[in-house]
Amino acid sequence: MPTVTWLKAGRPFYHDSDVYLSPNGMKLHFLNLKKNDVNRYTCVARNPAGEEKRDFIVKLLESPTIEGPNILHRIQVNAGRTAVINCPAFGSPEPSIAWLKNGQPLGTDDHHAILNGGRQLEISETSAIDDAR
Repeated sequence: MPTVTWLKAGRPFYHDSDVYLSPNGMKLHFLNLKKNDVNRYTCVARNPAGEEKRDFIVKLLESPTIEGPNILHRIQVNAGRTAVINCPAFGSPEPSIAWLKNGQPLGTDDHHAILNGGRQLEISETSAIDDAR
């Protein structure tokens, strides 16, 4: 039976209460994955005949959230002016953002621009037809 050790980012890995090794050391168990657990882990198996290594990349998926200071739920703008609406969405992997007007998908045209990776909607030359949810 080989001797198994684990590395995190190329350095010896010392597990804590949320990470434990199986009795034979061949399995690494994460009980509560956190951001600081995201990394490259290497399993190193050794016996008198040699050594073998295998890398594993641990990624953390986070559901999208929309958060930030000064998020406005109601925007008022004078007719003919430009309105900019922000959607500070975050997650891992990076979420895709879709803008809707009265429940219908809104795309880019002469009147609407989607900017900053979808995080901003710019409405130019606003008028009464832009009143929506």
